[in-house]
Amino acid sequence: MSLPAHARGALSSRGIEADESVGLFSNCSMPGLVRRVLGRVGLLDQFDAVVTSVEIGWRKPDRRAFAAVAAELDVPVDALTHVGDDRDADGGIGRYGGRYLHIDGGLTELPDRLAGGEE
Repeated sequence: MSLPAHARGALSSRGIEADESVGLFSNCSMPGLVRRVLGRVGLLDQFDAVVTSVEIGWRKPDRRAFAAVAAELDVPVDALTHVGDDRDADGGIGRYGGRYLHIDGGLTELPDRLAGGEE
């Protein structure tokens, strides 16, 4: 099962609709790289939005970066749950009312953390 499918299932177990949107934002500075990599591993079509800093001109933790993802998903910034490994960049979502889940490497524990509400 893909990470977006795991995330949707975990969110569903918390009473959030299983069809909630899942987006990806990367501070990648190389045009097209994120989509190429996601395509190669068969995950590109699993995300409702894929946004990169090189496309929009802002990097996390700038509010405009998170706002670009939120706009693609048609949700307010404070409705985002952002998962990442950089407390400074990714954790910036907290300044704008969103939720941040810190990960160290592996993603296998992510569904349980989402389901349990762990930060």
